Amino acid sequence: MKKSLSPRQRVMNVLRGEPVDMVPFTVYEHFVKPCTQERILREQGMCVVWRTTSYRKYYKDVEIKSVHYQEPGTGRQMVRTEYQTARGVLTELRAEMTDTWWIVEYPFKSPDDYPALRALFESVRVEPAYEAAAAAERDLGEDYFVRDAIPREPLQGLISGGFLNPQEFALQWYDNRDELLALFDLSVKINEQCYDLIANGPLETANYGGNVTPQIIGPEVFRQYYMPHYEAAADILHRAGKLIGCHYDADNTPIMDDIAKTKLDYIEAYDPSCSPGLEEAFACFGDKALWINWPCGQHYLPDDEVTRVTADMVKTARGKRFLIGITEDLPQGRWQSFLTAIQRGIPAR
Repeated sequence: MKKSLSPRQRVMNVLRGEPVDMVPFTVYEHFVKPCTQERILREQGMCVVWRTTSYRKYYKDVEIKSVHYQEPGTGRQMVRTEYQTARGVLTELRAEMTDTWWIVEYPFKSPDDYPALRALFESVRVEPAYEAAAAAERDLGEDYFVRDAIPREPLQGLISGGFLNPQEFALQWYDNRDELLALFDLSVKINEQCYDLIANGPLETANYGGNVTPQIIGPEVFRQYYMPHYEAAADILHRAGKLIGCHYDADNTPIMDDIAKTKLDYIEAYDPSCSPGLEEAFACFGDKALWINWPCGQHYLPDDEVTRVTADMVKTARGKRFLIGITEDLPQGRWQSFLTAIQRGIPAR
């Protein structure tokens, strides 16, 4: 009797263009909790994606202080953080929610903060953390796919990295582009250190940043400020036999053809309910693996319809490098039945 592939092997085979016994089904680690149904799903083939880094990034010569408190009147858990740099103090305020957090006050308040931001970026140091990454992959076992990560693309880090809000970024891009590009150049140097560390590290794949919103940046900025860095990272990782992908969870219509021209091996978090449908995506991306997010626009469907939609997608993807993932928030209180319905729509080949 032929032995079936493990969940991890199934994911890796699709990413490398090798045969599988069924379409891989994956879910980010924080969307499931250890329980009977979670165990059953893993036994049926669900793979848990465990995201980590094989390096440690920290600030040298920056004093960081955080104060945790409960917001009067709302009871929200708040965290105020102060970054004391050689050229000024930056402060931020975050609200800690159940499964995420919100930035209430960004570190950038005005152009007067640019010297402190430059000092903060200049202070970043990166060092290997190989033992912890290797231990995670070894200890979690074959039901888990442990993946590395390059920090956000240098420009994306300024847009959505928590330093400026996106609206402020747009205003500063118009008024003080030279200042932003100085921070961009510092981010490039940080990321380039990570390429080599990941290439020499224990994990086989890495996502480069992600959460790109084409409607904010536009195709020209994507070509000038994103694509060259994907290429630089891909060249280094590919020489080491590693794979590289990116998390594209927005409406990718404006940059579809440009994504196809990159050296990325896989497109992750692609959502066919807001981006072009599967047939168009397969035609555009060629031999890149398409690792979708199960369409958020159809989360309202009852379980039997979730199974039907899944089965239809599997049929559409026949013969393609295709993975079904859960990379975005799930319907509240429904994760067990929802994931079970998806798994039910994925037949063994």
